[in-house]
Amino acid sequence: MNPLSPTNQAPMLSPQPAPQPAKSNRSVLTMLAWPVVAVLVIAGVYYWQHKKVNDLNSKLSSANSQLATTKAQTGAQLTSSLKDQVVGTVGSSVDLVSFLGSDSSTCSANKATPTGWYQVVKEVSDNFAKMQYGCISSGQTAPSGGAAYILADKASGSWKLISPTNQWVTVNNVEYPTCTMINDNKFTKQIEPKCAAATTTNGQSAYTVQDNANL
Repeated sequence: MNPLSPTNQAPMLSPQPAPQPAKSNRSVLTMLAWPVVAVLVIAGVYYWQHKKVNDLNSKLSSANSQLATTKAQTGAQLTSSLKDQVVGTVGSSVDLVSFLGSDSSTCSANKATPTGWYQVVKEVSDNFAKMQYGCISSGQTAPSGGAAYILADKASGSWKLISPTNQWVTVNNVEYPTCTMINDNKFTKQIEPKCAAATTTNGQSAYTVQDNANL
């Protein structure tokens, strides 16, 4: 038999697929790695900013605490040297406290209760203030006969008291300043949101409570 005949020829091998280059694998890994890197970067930036904000808030809180302590110490030193007694001064301006503590004209003529007493109820924008006031004797911490309300405003850098008890009326057991006083002195609604307006019905005088229209 002829060794070169077709029947004795060596079988032909099928071509094997070429191996994928390593570059393709690296590309896939790179594509998968980028999102992870982005997440880590964002997390790092967030942590840094969050820490920075917390540090700033901590410093601000500490500064506010120190400021409050300083105000309290200043207020205590001031009120201890005043002629009249002024209480409720936390957050009040120094010039208001000084003004109230020096104004004893309403009490100095009373031999039994010669010392003025003020309690600051509210102060707005260092321009308007609401207090309770009365007269006390030595050793008293509040008026024994009760206290009345009074308002003050600042004009040209100086505080002044506005007409006292005759401009306050009681409506449904609540005391209100008259709308006339509020409007004449342009008291902001932040110091007094309501006022009492005089009305006459069937010849009878009365007061109704209205909103303070002054901003």
